[in-house]
Amino acid sequence: MKSWSVPKFDDQAWHYRLSETHFNALAGRPAVAAYLFLVVVPRDARDYTRSDPDWLHLSQACYWASLAGRSRISNPRTDHYVPVPVPRQNLLSVEALTDLCARPVPIPAIAVPSGLAGTA
Repeated sequence: MKSWSVPKFDDQAWHYRLSETHFNALAGRPAVAAYLFLVVVPRDARDYTRSDPDWLHLSQACYWASLAGRSRISNPRTDHYVPVPVPRQNLLSVEALTDLCARPVPIPAIAVPSGLAGTA
């Protein structure tokens, strides 16, 4: 989960820059579903939320993106960044979060060394 107070965007997506090491943590085919959650926040931290006994009101929204289909970076660096579009249609809601948690995670194929295939 990342927060961002000076967003860059167009009609279709937020254009977030993720460090290569953080990108690699989410890219490829993880054994557990991994998503980038991007919370667009006001510049002044005092404007992030309002709370009362019944509610916590967030002043901005959260969006999500999956990087599961993206290729990982060889020799990633923390001081190099990767542009990651986060679709503005991917607004995080109760329904969206429930759907994301219900999605099956693809199981990576396990290479069987030659000579062992078909043995028990």
